[in-house]
Amino acid sequence: GLLTRAQVAAELEYSERTIIRLEHEGMPVIRIGTLRLYIPATVRAWIMAHEHRREAPKRGRQRNAA
Repeated sequence: GLLTRAQVAAELEYSERTIIRLEHEGMPVIRIGTLRLYIPATVRAWIMAHEHRREAPKRGRQRNAA
């Protein structure tokens, strides 16, 4: 069935703020007035298709090579 934003966030172990950000990036959502509903399988497929592989952040002070 359809899930609310809170439910899809809990299922994916994301914050609701992350779900909102993903909506702005184009994640599929069904809008009925102010209600936002999600199809879990569609959301998972979208996330997998848009997954970004980021480099691990570098720690400490960066030094310029001379």
